[in-house]
Amino acid sequence: MMNSAQVTAAIFSVVFAAVLLVLLRRDHLYIRQVAFWLAITLVVLATGWVPGLMDRIGGLLGISYPPMFFAFAAILILLIKGLEADLTMTRMERQIRRLSQRLAMLDGTITAKLDTGEPVNRSVPEHEQ
Repeated sequence: MMNSAQVTAAIFSVVFAAVLLVLLRRDHLYIRQVAFWLAITLVVLATGWVPGLMDRIGGLLGISYPPMFFAFAAILILLIKGLEADLTMTRMERQIRRLSQRLAMLDGTITAKLDTGEPVNRSVPEHEQ
């Protein structure tokens, strides 16, 4: 018979996995993020299903109070996720800055041509197609 912790972990995992799949289907999350959160969900399900699992892992690693292994693992996962989010944000900001600079250069070129009366070529260059 399952105890309340196992039932709670199972319900939480199933509901969370369903929400993740809906968000993926609606294109609110990319597959990479969904895979990360599904892995976390599976860990929660496994630790709920086998209640002493985290205690055993903590004991094997020499942690004197094994339930603290769960807290340590959660903090470590949050730090990794935060670093990954910062890397993604930095990459996106760099791309936005480059696109803004390129747009400003193109705007300057068009404005200069219009000021001198030159015709503006409105076709897309071959290397940009």
